[in-house]
Amino acid sequence: MIAKVFSVLTLLIAAGAAFLGFKGHEMVNALQGDLKDTKTKLATEIREHNKTKDTLKKTQEELEATKAELESTKGKLRETEANLAATKTELDKTKADLAMKESQLKEISDKLAAFGGVNIDELKGKIDEMTTKVKDQEVKIGTLEKEKIELTNAVASLEGTLKQKEEKIAQDGKKIDRWEKNFMQKGTRGRVMAVNPGWGFAVLSIGDKQGAAANKVMIVGRGGQAIGKVKITSVETNQSIADIIPGSFVKGTFIEPGDDIIFTGEDKVQTDVVAGAAPAAAGATSDLPRP
Repeated sequence: MIAKVFSVLTLLIAAGAAFLGFKGHEMVNALQGDLKDTKTKLATEIREHNKTKDTLKKTQEELEATKAELESTKGKLRETEANLAATKTELDKTKADLAMKESQLKEISDKLAAFGGVNIDELKGKIDEMTTKVKDQEVKIGTLEKEKIELTNAVASLEGTLKQKEEKIAQDGKKIDRWEKNFMQKGTRGRVMAVNPGWGFAVLSIGDKQGAAANKVMIVGRGGQAIGKVKITSVETNQSIADIIPGSFVKGTFIEPGDDIIFTGEDKVQTDVVAGAAPAAAGATSDLPRP
């Protein structure tokens, strides 16, 4: 009888060991899969970071070229404006000379009948010469006016391009600075998009474009009151993945899609601030986003 009991116990122990071995193997495979995914994401983030750096360098080089082109165009514009002003002054002088010659012609014509002997053809030749000169200068002024408009438009276009490149450099600089320093602006907020209770993580509506950073702790709020915390583990372009911190949640509550999230500047996980406390005593909840 005792031998049978031992035999049964031996079989049960063997079966239990086999079951635990199988489950352990499953957990190892799952952990290895998670490690592989994490390495892949990290490699992708490093490539994106290096790509952003290359883009920043190229944009800075283009900015310098645009600045040089802008200065050259401005110089041409100043030269054209000076040339235009000088031509207008010369035209005014030519018109004044023409008016004087015409006045002299009229005066001489009036006296011609009485005195005679005046070379009227020579005066007419001078007048015709100056009239042609006036027309040429007016054409030149028209050309310079057109050139001035074109150069003014070119300056405006270059200044617009310059502004765009400066803004892009500023954006890329902030992105690189945020990635290298893992910086996140205090007061950054968003919402919970999805929750996976089994794996203990949530999907947040803020990503790299919204200023999210990995390893930052965010307060979870509902109805204007803090109910718990999550820690960002992975940042994508427009969303983030965050671990749920169970010990930080008010008793009887759990994170749900639609809950508010806000970063208050805290980097460390502290579960004793919210856990077990009433919602109204969850600490600094007045700045949580309203639903």
